[in-house]
Amino acid sequence: MSATRWCTILLLGALASGCATSSERWAEVRFQDVSYLNLYRAVADVLGSEGYPVKREDPVEGLIETEWRYGESVREVRGPSRTRAFVTIEPSEIEREDQDPLPVTLVRVRVPEEVIRKGGLLARNERNSEDWEEYKDDFERAEFLAEKIRILLADHHVSARTLAGAVDPGDDGESVP
Repeated sequence: MSATRWCTILLLGALASGCATSSERWAEVRFQDVSYLNLYRAVADVLGSEGYPVKREDPVEGLIETEWRYGESVREVRGPSRTRAFVTIEPSEIEREDQDPLPVTLVRVRVPEEVIRKGGLLARNERNSEDWEEYKDDFERAEFLAEKIRILLADHHVSARTLAGAVDPGDDGESVP
């Protein structure tokens, strides 16, 4: 294969992997007053407890990518499916009316899914198959993982009442002056 063709293939691959598709769906949860290290560890623990072994992690960039998790069959496709999780952890701010922005840490979770349509439920050796194709993101699973992270760190979760300045997180519901 010519060098020009290889360059074109590599360029198209880089562009495709760098562009977000419109089908990407991210669940989000925000935290305040929790150390980055504790938050990062909590996210990794939740992923591991749900059967998503970590494949690549970059604490400096706030990224975690897991291995594929095989199992459930997608009803509409009637074939094997696999999911994996991508998590980003980044500093953020929430704008508040008549107040300074609230510094928070944003955790975003995405769970893309792939399926094998060819062969359906009779597909064999699916882990090594070349027939995997992208399917829609499993947003329910992403929300579930985000909720587990939120529950694990409930004292640091930013709620709507906290944003309104009405309640201090973790207190018994009394108003804050």
